[in-house]
Amino acid sequence: MKSGRPGSAERTHSNFGGSSRVSGFNDATGAATWASVGSTITSTASLDPILFTDHTTGRTFVSQLSADCSLMAFTDNDGASWFQNPVGCGIASGADHQTVGGGAFAPGLSGIGYPDTVY
Repeated sequence: MKSGRPGSAERTHSNFGGSSRVSGFNDATGAATWASVGSTITSTASLDPILFTDHTTGRTFVSQLSADCSLMAFTDNDGASWFQNPVGCGIASGADHQTVGGGAFAPGLSGIGYPDTVY
């Protein structure tokens, strides 16, 4: 999956082994520059890589499914640094898998420390 910060010419991609940033697009040659920018906790082979960028704030969230746990991290600077969430494990989910999304709170609701809701 891919996403990028608003106004940025860079894009972040999530794959089965981590996250990569692609930049320096050259329309004439089709070339670009790729760099591995994954967080430590999400740069692992996993069962379900997910990437979501909040287009209001530009914050990018990456999640990797590792057995019954979801590994998650977020970046505000295209992967230059990451805040890693401790492993999120709960009651075994069986055949289901994690997902990540977000957006504005419903009217009358708000959060603490971040302007949008992420679920």
